[in-house]
Parts: sequence; C-alpha cells; structure tokens
Amino acid sequence: LRRLVIWENFIYPSEFGMKRLAEEAVHGPKELVDKSEEAEDPDVDDQIQFDLEDRVGWRKASLSMRRRIRQYQLARLKYFYAIIEFDSAETAEAVYNACDGFEYESSGAKFDLRFVDDREEFSVRH
Repeated sequence: LRRLVIWENFIYPSEFGMKRLAEEAVHGPKELVDKSEEAEDPDVDDQIQFDLEDRVGWRKASLSMRRRIRQYQLARLKYFYAIIEFDSAETAEAVYNACDGFEYESSGAKFDLRFVDDREEFSVRH
C-alpha cells in the first residue's frame, strides 16, 4: 500500500473574491445590505413593523435574514481557490477521483477540481 502525499497547498483569492472583498470593505456584504432582490418579493416587507409580542413579524424577519446570510455564505465559497501540490500524478489522480464533484459540508456547493500544468504560475493580482 503506497502512501499518498500532499507536498504543499496554497490558497489564492479568485478574481470574483477580490472584487467582492473590495466592495465589502466599502459597502458591506451585498447579500446583507442590498434589498433590491427582496423588494420584488411581495412576502418580504423591507420596513417590517412589529412589536415585541408580534411573533409572526419576528419569524418573517428572521427567515428573510437567514436566507440572505445563506446566500452570502454560499457566495463566499467562491472567494478563494486552492492549488495543491502532490508527490505524484498518481496521488493527484486519486484525490481528483475521490473528491471532484463531492458536496462540501451539505452546502449544495460541489468541489470542482482541475489539473494544472506544473509550469503554471499563480500570484495574487491587485
């Protein structure tokens, strides 16, 4: 039985991630501050008015915020990508076969693995 070895791994921000992080630094997370999508939904009221005893109002606001937080969390999965260096092409192929298309932590997002040429160079562009 041969051991499969990861030599190194590097995490890089994607172009999408760099753009979104720059926007978030100025305006905050789009999914949490932009209400334009929800404004079209007649079931969601941007100006929900309710008192402490109004359980329906609290549930409606809570459901709306949970949806928006989930959208934000899913978007953040696209902010970065990893480059992993293995000890051999055999190891890389074994990891690819085991993980490509595998769902990440019940998120609905699946790993999209690619082989990268050894001569490819990666850097963070600002």
